Amino acid sequence: MEGFDQNNQRSSIEQQIQHKMEELAELFAQQQLGADGPGKELTFREIEELGYQLCQLTAQEFKSAVTKGKHGNEGSS
Repeated sequence: MEGFDQNNQRSSIEQQIQHKMEELAELFAQQQLGADGPGKELTFREIEELGYQLCQLTAQEFKSAVTKGKHGNEGSS
């Protein structure tokens, strides 16, 4: 039963991540392209550049969260 609970929890976390990624993509698109979206069809290069910028922001936040968690747990052992 424990394996089922772990798989169920993992699935729930994956769903939460997917939902947050969708929200992040929508917010980033609004920020970069405006509420009405792009004024023209985006080229692959433009999509790639925006994706790269989003990945950089995400990586910075992830690093901050991991580093904060590391430092926050040092005294708890």
